[in-house]
Amino acid sequence: MKHLKYGGSTMHRTINCSGWQALAEQVAPVTKSSPAAARGSALHDCMEALLNDVYGAPADCEGEYSEEHDYTVTADDVIALTDALGAWDALVEQYNLKEYDTEIFSQLIPNVVGGSADVVAFGPEHTLVVDWKFGHNPVDPTASWQGATYLLSLSEDDDLKYDDAHFDKQMVFVIIQPTTGEGYKDYAYATEELDEMYATIIKTVEVSETGAGVRQPGDHCQFCPGAPICDVKIVQAKAALDLPADVTLDLETALALTAQLEPWVTQVKTFAHEMLEQGATVPGWKLVEKRATRKWADEAEVTTKLKGMRRLKLEDYSNIVTKTAPQLEKVCKAKDIDFNKEFASFVVKKSSGTTLAPEDDKRPAVSLERNAADTVATLGKLK
Repeated sequence: MKHLKYGGSTMHRTINCSGWQALAEQVAPVTKSSPAAARGSALHDCMEALLNDVYGAPADCEGEYSEEHDYTVTADDVIALTDALGAWDALVEQYNLKEYDTEIFSQLIPNVVGGSADVVAFGPEHTLVVDWKFGHNPVDPTASWQGATYLLSLSEDDDLKYDDAHFDKQMVFVIIQPTTGEGYKDYAYATEELDEMYATIIKTVEVSETGAGVRQPGDHCQFCPGAPICDVKIVQAKAALDLPADVTLDLETALALTAQLEPWVTQVKTFAHEMLEQGATVPGWKLVEKRATRKWADEAEVTTKLKGMRRLKLEDYSNIVTKTAPQLEKVCKAKDIDFNKEFASFVVKKSSGTTLAPEDDKRPAVSLERNAADTVATLGKLK
């Protein structure tokens, strides 16, 4: 798959931080992807194969090994693929889609801006770009720079086979993300909106290409390859460490800083570990072996030996535990068993506790009564 300097998946970052690309060029590329990224790429390949009838059903993907991504599709992945395919079928019906292609590469600026859309689809009144997401963080297609980049690239690329009339239709960006349980989420761009986004992309990329882009911190920093050495992020972190005493009780400020700095800290550690593994040196730091744990060298051989020992019973060396309700539900879904009919009466739903979330999180706030004097006393201990 061809990757351009400014792609759909990084356009949100480019628009918000025009200096990231110049900084990233100073960083040695990471040689290995995360397990989550490997899984996502492998499942993207599965969806492409399913839509092109290489596989007859999601279950056919189970156990398939992707050498490119070093990932084997699991039974849980089959559930995600089934949900994604169901959302796609609903989308086809909703928009009356008559034609589609997978992994279509297009360019807004040749060899500079563009990328590969997972699916390009056409209906009587709409042109759609569909993006598969298999992560757990919900992705919103509303006014998406990724969607705009793909749709604009498709409409501007003269080397593509598509009739220009397709791009006079309503342009729609669709996210299909099974983990959210929402089927598909779609957003229709207004023509004027896409025109404005086109102008912004062109202007921002031109500035970035001169090397004079401005670096700005924000949520777009999370996967930026330049973040570990970004001077703006380092200044932000230092400022957090040097907060004056009169703001130490401002939890709102502290939490906002945490939300931005935690991902950066993880990126710095990951980058440093990668560099040390490649033989680089970082003053004051070194690689050490993780704590050793005892494991069976060959579990199958041990099991065979245990079965032959008359003094040991199955319960002496094996734990038999009933699957959790969510685990069993996945099994039932794969085996076409109605979980709700058979087991709903046995299930209770109870939260394990509370967790912090931004105010705009879609979950309702938990109301907990607390004595005002106790709250003041607790905050006083933070001084």
